[in-house]
Amino acid sequence: MTTLWRMIKFGYQNFWRNIWLSLVTVLIVMLNLFLMSVVMGVNVVGQQTLIAVKQKVNLSVFFLPTISEQRVGEIGKELALKPEVASVKVTTRAENLQRLKNDPRYGSLVKSAVAELGENPLGASLEIKAKTLDGYATIAGYLRDKKYADFIDPRNGIVADNLQANNLLATIVHRIELAAAWLIVFFGLIALLMIFNTIRVNIYTQREEIGIMKLVGASDAFVRGPFVVTSIMYGLLASVLTTILLVPLLTFANPYFNQFFAGYSVDVLGYFQGHLLIILGLEVAVGCGLAMLSSLLAIGRYLRV
Repeated sequence: MTTLWRMIKFGYQNFWRNIWLSLVTVLIVMLNLFLMSVVMGVNVVGQQTLIAVKQKVNLSVFFLPTISEQRVGEIGKELALKPEVASVKVTTRAENLQRLKNDPRYGSLVKSAVAELGENPLGASLEIKAKTLDGYATIAGYLRDKKYADFIDPRNGIVADNLQANNLLATIVHRIELAAAWLIVFFGLIALLMIFNTIRVNIYTQREEIGIMKLVGASDAFVRGPFVVTSIMYGLLASVLTTILLVPLLTFANPYFNQFFAGYSVDVLGYFQGHLLIILGLEVAVGCGLAMLSSLLAIGRYLRV
């Protein structure tokens, strides 16, 4: 216990003995952690956006006006039993007509068409949500079967709302994830090299003290310990400062995020606040982990112990 306390004490002294070098190292590690956080944040925003867009994806099936709403409801119940289907909503003929009338693009045209025809030309419809994106193709296959195909209005047919946009977004998010992984590795290597060189400088400035410690019988672990403690201080301080820096930046940027994602349930600041302890823990783990690894590499290479 005494030995451990001495290693912590010497490591603390090493940090303050080379305070300017320590501050520069903390700043560089902090910058790298911040860039890692931004990259991971972009990835999280992409995932949250993808989830929000998925919620707006649905399959709309429009039936012939001659098909009764009761029959449409029966078809909806049959489809709801399929394993790929999450939910089915029936929209009546009157509701479809009212929706078109309320649409500023088609409202006046629809009203004049109905007045001329003297009846509602629209049929009932089903709005189907699948459990997965792949499920929409399977559900569309069910609807093209002879059992249902004759009931579907060929003018509108089957419409996959927002599916193409979702597929495009999924491709973009996948590429972002891949780029994020490589960037995190890149920034991690930079932080590793910076702490590695800082520890080398510390070792060089204390080479005489280390030699004396070895002469009086100090163990390898005792010689290495203070440098490991110093490197942990670099990582711990950098990770805490990075997390503190993210709070005002996200608070400032949140209104712009909300404006950009208007209409979608994407709350970047809320996600950060809800996962604050996890984010802080990851920052500390990455910061201290990189610091310890670079410290051990430097000591193993440059301390002849």
